[in-house]
Amino acid sequence: MTNFMQTEIGNIVKRLKKSLNIKTDSQLSIYLGLSENTITTWKQRGTFNLSLIIEKCGELDLNY
Repeated sequence: MTNFMQTEIGNIVKRLKKSLNIKTDSQLSIYLGLSENTITTWKQRGTFNLSLIIEKCGELDLNY
């Protein structure tokens, strides 16, 4: 199950970066107001902060 979640979190991060025209995880971390290694930690653990994503990126349509 963890590998599935890691893959899904990776896909969410990719879609966020594409929608925001951001190239790196580090840039995304800065955009979200997080420490630079947080995105990597999310992908490794297969978890993420959904409320933060909604707060910062709620206007984006990630349903593609």
